[in-house]
Amino acid sequence: MCHHSKSECLQSPHFVLNSLPGTQWCVRVYLRQKINEDYIGIFLKRLDNIPESFKIENTIQGLDVNEKFIFGDFGPITHEFEAHKGRGYSATFDKISLFQQLINDVFVIKCILKPVFETTGRGILLQISYKDGFFTDLLLRADDAVFRVHKAMLSARWPKMLEKLNAEETSEITLDVRSNVLEAMLKYVYTGKLDFSESKLLSEVYVTASKYGLPNLQFMPDGARKAKTRINAEKMSFQWPIQNFSR
Repeated sequence: MCHHSKSECLQSPHFVLNSLPGTQWCVRVYLRQKINEDYIGIFLKRLDNIPESFKIENTIQGLDVNEKFIFGDFGPITHEFEAHKGRGYSATFDKISLFQQLINDVFVIKCILKPVFETTGRGILLQISYKDGFFTDLLLRADDAVFRVHKAMLSARWPKMLEKLNAEETSEITLDVRSNVLEAMLKYVYTGKLDFSESKLLSEVYVTASKYGLPNLQFMPDGARKAKTRINAEKMSFQWPIQNFSR
């Protein structure tokens, strides 16, 4: 049970979105308000501490056991989710009518979530690479790997790292990060793209990017995804036993 300024709510188990590594979510159901006994609200809530906000295109619906629509959104709505903030569907709805429509007291909550990423034109970058080593003037180390990079590229795409190098008056630095994580970050700096094939690596990339001030690290979606609780799952559902739901 959780609490709201105007009502009490029921909270689902936590789940994750692979398309936004590191984030955690839950569904909250509000069944009454002090001033409105017929109030129903279904909200998606972020539970993580990641400082960035994310835009999510979401559809939230209440269904019966046969997935017949009872109430909710008729189409996707885009909301911006900050850490520990919730958004969703709320309405005044006759609870007696709701419970009469349920079969075997099964109430299905369907949430379709799709991250929204704004295009900034960064995808059209100069075809320049750090891998060939041509005209590089800075050196980044991680584990036993060495990456030669361009000061101009860091100035444009990773200014915090350039500030760190300038503050230490050096052209090379060793970072406390695994080499494959740094390589993924540099690939993003130079191309604006990330590889989605390794979700665990993406989580490390996101944490490290936050640590070293790599801004606007956007996870490019590889198509619409359904919410899921484990890697490589395209669809997720769970049983949520609720005692005395109709009271």
